[in-house]
Amino acid sequence: MRKSAVVLTLSCLLMFGPAWTPRVSDAQTPQFVNKIAEALEFNGFIQPRWQYTSERDVIPNNTFRIRRAEVYIKPTLTPRIKSTIGMDVVPTALSLKDVFLDFLVSPKGYFTVRMGHWKKPFSREELRSSSAILTVDRGRMSEEFGPSRLAYQERDMGVAVLGDFYEAKAPFEYQFGIFNGNGANQPTDTDSRKGVVGRVEAIPVAGFSIGASFNINDLGVSLARGVSDTLGYPGNEGSFKARAYGLDWKVQKKGFILEGEFRSGDNWRGGVIGGRASANILGKRQVIRGVTVRGVYVTAVYKAPTKSKDLPFVEPGFRVEKYDPNTKAANDGSTFYTPYVGFYFHEHARLQLNAVVEKPRNSARQTITTFVAQWTVRY
Repeated sequence: MRKSAVVLTLSCLLMFGPAWTPRVSDAQTPQFVNKIAEALEFNGFIQPRWQYTSERDVIPNNTFRIRRAEVYIKPTLTPRIKSTIGMDVVPTALSLKDVFLDFLVSPKGYFTVRMGHWKKPFSREELRSSSAILTVDRGRMSEEFGPSRLAYQERDMGVAVLGDFYEAKAPFEYQFGIFNGNGANQPTDTDSRKGVVGRVEAIPVAGFSIGASFNINDLGVSLARGVSDTLGYPGNEGSFKARAYGLDWKVQKKGFILEGEFRSGDNWRGGVIGGRASANILGKRQVIRGVTVRGVYVTAVYKAPTKSKDLPFVEPGFRVEKYDPNTKAANDGSTFYTPYVGFYFHEHARLQLNAVVEKPRNSARQTITTFVAQWTVRY
């Protein structure tokens, strides 16, 4: 409750503070104070949802919750110095999302230096905001590559160079960064190892874009006492560089979008059962060498206009994803089929309905169906 009150108070001060000015002369007031007041951006979104799954042993399997309630504050000190502060204020927790500073070396955006805490530049699907993804949720590969599993695509502390050349009529953008590799919301670095992550994207013709990403993360493992390689184990530390890469594309014409993405990486956690981690050794995360996880998805949606002012657009769509946690093992993967429909009651208010059907390759495993209804309202 105290954290929520602090966040609310700070938000109110930032929203309404620029209307108040101290009683000093213009000559005594630093010029950048006026620029902050003129360029303070405040936005965010909320996502209440209902979810039901047929998966056994999931409690609760029928539930309502707030998936996201994000607030972003974006003050601009000068045209060259911009910052972003973002947080998620769902009822169960207050978590930091983005806190970073951008210094525009090139005013036209060709070259910018960023430092702070934000999403590593990996995967088209992951870099898209939760409020703008084509279906209700990202797919299984995003879950596998996310913070609770392999951590190739998540927020982290670091520094990066990024930019685009759209103003030069060269439709190309890039971002390359060095990160601690500890993951999101970690106040300190646990070791001196770092991860290198990068992404490039180009638009060779109007309506078609193609991108590529890579991640090389030095996890650091221990070889002490002859036990299997483990993370965070003090002693004779060795080095294990987990590597991942991805290729993606998107076709867009009027209201139609067709996109796909292929991702592959070292599955240093080993095999999974129903998307969950394998057993740990000595209570520590196990590093498995020589296991590769791969996945690919294709999503198609069409935002169809209607004649109703109350419901200007209806967006049907479909997604297919193939997921293989271990390319050397047989019958351990799954195929996911996701029929989808979105209802736009406003440009910034969308109701999405999903039915995700997971068909395991192993016939001994059950087919799992998950139904989701979710509102996304942006402000």
